[in-house]
Amino acid sequence: MLSLAHFPHVADPLVRAALTHWFEIRRGNALPRRRDLDPCAIPAVLPFLALYQFLPEERTFLCRLAGDAIYGTLTKPSRGRRLAEFMSSHHLLEAPLLRAIATPAVLHGDGSFVFNGTWMDAETIMLPFADDGQTGDAVLHVMSRQVPSKDQHLPLAEYDLLSTTTPVLPDPATGEIVSVQRRKTEAARAVPAPASEEIPPTRRRPR
Repeated sequence: MLSLAHFPHVADPLVRAALTHWFEIRRGNALPRRRDLDPCAIPAVLPFLALYQFLPEERTFLCRLAGDAIYGTLTKPSRGRRLAEFMSSHHLLEAPLLRAIATPAVLHGDGSFVFNGTWMDAETIMLPFADDGQTGDAVLHVMSRQVPSKDQHLPLAEYDLLSTTTPVLPDPATGEIVSVQRRKTEAARAVPAPASEEIPPTRRRPR
């Protein structure tokens, strides 16, 4: 089972605080319960997070909580609304949120990302929740613009929470993730990522 020790590459203090709290409230379950999330435990993270409730019949997400540091830049209110109702490029955020729920998985990366049609440099993480401890029904998304200065950025990588194998971590020499954990079948296994997919086109800043 994944532990905090599998994420030494999470460098941003805000992102790491959210990840640490997520593991603290996991309490032996595959996923922590949303009601165990304690805002008082991560006060500095609050302006940089959003909490999304999964709507299974619509295969989309409802924004339940949104911090002002990132979501305050939007021109439309986000709380209590579906992604498509307040974000122009909602599909770019919706796809990884669905992966976090379906696999289930922690998704983490840093570099250039499209957020509501605008490129920004950020370190980001998506942390799934489940009221029954197993079936994902919400995702906490934290995006901090305090990106550490480094030569190599990490593409958005998926860490399978049900996998029995050791997650693939960034290469210590280059900082690159050359493959990610994905649960393709009921028996979870690691799947090498082709070089052409290592950094998706939506993650590259146009020149």
